[in-house]
Amino acid sequence: MLAQDTITKKQTRWQRWKQDAIKSIYTSDPVDKAVAAVASEHPAQKHTGKFIRHIFFSQVPYGGSIFDTSKRSNALQRMIDEIHINTKKDALRSFLFLKKGDVLDVYALQDNERLLRDLPFIQDAKIETFTTIYPDSVDLIITTKDVFSIGGDIRRISKTFAAANLYDQNFLGRAQRLQFGFLYDEKRTPTLAGEMSYTKYNIANTFIALQLRHAATANSTLLGGLYDRVTELNANRGLYTTKATWAGGVRVAQHTSVGNGAAADTLSYQYRTGDVWYGVNLGARKKQYNDSSYRNSKFIAIRYFERRFVYLPNVQNNKFPQTFY
Repeated sequence: MLAQDTITKKQTRWQRWKQDAIKSIYTSDPVDKAVAAVASEHPAQKHTGKFIRHIFFSQVPYGGSIFDTSKRSNALQRMIDEIHINTKKDALRSFLFLKKGDVLDVYALQDNERLLRDLPFIQDAKIETFTTIYPDSVDLIITTKDVFSIGGDIRRISKTFAAANLYDQNFLGRAQRLQFGFLYDEKRTPTLAGEMSYTKYNIANTFIALQLRHAATANSTLLGGLYDRVTELNANRGLYTTKATWAGGVRVAQHTSVGNGAAADTLSYQYRTGDVWYGVNLGARKKQYNDSSYRNSKFIAIRYFERRFVYLPNVQNNKFPQTFY
């Protein structure tokens, strides 16, 4: 009898263990539950499924609080406000994938809020919902606080060397970056060099960032004793949201050696590079924001790179420098 009771208890424990194991396989991940809980607690959750009627923008002055717009600023902050140009509404609107007339999804709202916060010229962002006189619609108010966009750095200054750059990462408040660089080095030939670049963070609401750059400040990546003058164009589109279907990029550049003396006479060169990549976010079109699987994305990408010389260094003893093999 005692042996039979022992067997029965073991079978009961086995059944309980098996049920727990099956339950752990088919129930959602605790992380998913936590994310869902956060979404369910979001103030906009009660408006899920309603149409977005209007989208309004509100901007907090530099130095203010996005959660307390009544906070007073000091004299320094007021002076900075006079210099700083707030981000234009059209520029902010270009980073929204929540559009007027869309059905509100609180997960999409939070995703768009995160995207705004990640912009290099935005310090903080908040998207709030407000009821309208129509029970099936809701208004959105997007509150943002800019970063002071003008900056720069000085690497080192001496009698023989100086290097500095100045930038505005939200030039004219249009979500674009303008940068200038300067280099003076008596050990270089030529001793003076400069750099200029322009970046547009979002071209025509496509979420493609475009950069144009011309610089003659870098050492040659191929040969010592020379310097690189590069003109390049970069275009990149990242996965700005988990439902973005594709990402990709293109870079084309021309590199020309800069310098004089023996090294420049014998080893001068010019070459062009092309670098292209493209990736697909598998199943993105079928994913729903309120489905926990959208965070477990699968991404496949391909890349092609080519470097082609316009002219090579002069041949010495029928051999090129090791770098060019």
